[in-house]
Amino acid sequence: MLNRAKEIIRNRIDQYGVAEPVITTQGSRKLIIELPGVSDENRVRNLLKGTAKLEFRLLRDPEILVRTLDRLNTYIVQNSTALQSTSDSNAASSVSSQLKAPVPAKPASSRSLYDDIRVYQNGTAYTTEHSKDYVVSLIRRSDIQALLPQDTELLLSAKSDLINNEKHFTLYLVKKTPELTGGVITEAKATFGSQGVQPEVLMAMNSEGTSKWARITGANIGKRIAIVLDGAVYSAPVVQSKIPSGNSVINGIESLEEAKDLEIVLKAGALPAPVRIIEERSVGPSLGADYIRAGVLSLAWAFCAVSVFMLVYYKKAGIAADIALVLNIVIVLSVLAGFNASLSLPGIAGIVLTIGMAVDANVLIYERIREELDGGKVLKSLLKLAMIVHFRQFLILMLPPFLQHFFSIPME
Repeated sequence: MLNRAKEIIRNRIDQYGVAEPVITTQGSRKLIIELPGVSDENRVRNLLKGTAKLEFRLLRDPEILVRTLDRLNTYIVQNSTALQSTSDSNAASSVSSQLKAPVPAKPASSRSLYDDIRVYQNGTAYTTEHSKDYVVSLIRRSDIQALLPQDTELLLSAKSDLINNEKHFTLYLVKKTPELTGGVITEAKATFGSQGVQPEVLMAMNSEGTSKWARITGANIGKRIAIVLDGAVYSAPVVQSKIPSGNSVINGIESLEEAKDLEIVLKAGALPAPVRIIEERSVGPSLGADYIRAGVLSLAWAFCAVSVFMLVYYKKAGIAADIALVLNIVIVLSVLAGFNASLSLPGIAGIVLTIGMAVDANVLIYERIREELDGGKVLKSLLKLAMIVHFRQFLILMLPPFLQHFFSIPME
């Protein structure tokens, strides 16, 4: 399960566009994720936590919703009245024992469900943003769920509607058993609606999902089907006709950015279990800048030390080697700049490696020339051979930083 979650999260991150993410497992239940260069931390946090459990559920009739809310309201009023009466009686007994005089009990007050939920004439129920948390905790209670009709569940809408300058969340009574799940989704694409204003996500299904979707929509014409994602209703359209193509739409999305995030999680698939972030750390860019500064400083010291050594030991030949070394580094940096490649810490390490290998090649060539001269060979032919070896070595030495920057090959 952990490996499955790791692959799904990696797919989501890859589609989000984070460069060089690091995802490792720790034990049997933890994942460690390192994401460099992330600007919107909250968006990535939601992207990682979302289970992406997509379900298509039938809505119960508005009359059933109203009767259910009436039953819940009666139960809540009776229980809150009994609880309040018991609390007031206990308080009165305590005060009476202290004052040794009778204290009249306070009138019991009860909290009605309709203080937090409003039902309109068309059978639509809403709760305000202020009461949302209370309503969510209420409908999750086991005693409240036991009063619901069999195989039904109360869910809130994912997005709010603005009514009289106040945010309202719609309350839905849906079947607990889904008609179809998101496992049949093969493609998802974030786009704008037909009027070009409201973002939405288009979905395509596989052959199995297409046949089931055609059967479901054909058998429920005129009824509403809720599109539920992670326990929240994104939309509940009315089925106008049979849909044989297997295409569907998720709307009720506020921004195109949110639609793209929804596209990512649907493409990557649903997580096998909910994910909870237990620790989060943000490392500022100053730490990386210090490492880059130290790397550049080490590069400068290495170049100076190598250049001085070549001048002292090889004299005039050392001057030629230093000039070749400077040109080598300049050309490498020019190529990287031409492709707008960033000079990272591994890239600096690759350039330092280039300096060391170039000096090593010069030492080998100069020592070989000394041996050949001592043996009576002609200097002109030896210089031609040295130029060929230098050019070949230059091409070889350019590969480490080039490959590191453009093909993300780690430097060992």
